[in-house]
Amino acid sequence: MIDKLLNTKIWYWIFAAGHTIMGVLLGVLNPTLFAEDGWGAGNVLGHDVFYERALSLFGLSLSLMMIGNGLVFSGRAFHKIAAITGTTMAVVFVICAIYSSSQDYGTLAMWIPPFVLAGMLLVSAGRALRTAEAE
Repeated sequence: MIDKLLNTKIWYWIFAAGHTIMGVLLGVLNPTLFAEDGWGAGNVLGHDVFYERALSLFGLSLSLMMIGNGLVFSGRAFHKIAAITGTTMAVVFVICAIYSSSQDYGTLAMWIPPFVLAGMLLVSAGRALRTAEAE
């Protein structure tokens, strides 16, 4: 049962899809929504919308790397990449949560879902690397 719950491939693709849809596509297609969520509906300036779209476009690089890595790598190499991705993104989300909180941007709660997904990716990959699944 635990093997199915902590399947690295599943968590990898869930994280990749979540990042691509929520972090990239929504920000590119509707940057005003992101700016309003962050700064408040009555406090959005024109450049805020530009920066929200630009940051979402920067996130596209991670989406493309994750798709490529997920299709090309397997076995132990894949699990190492998944662990590195989960660790890196969990750290990034914590830093973003702390910084955005200090700037009155959004709420800490908005960083919980991506942090949990990155954490689950890290946990599943770490578990796989300690077992025969990664061979």
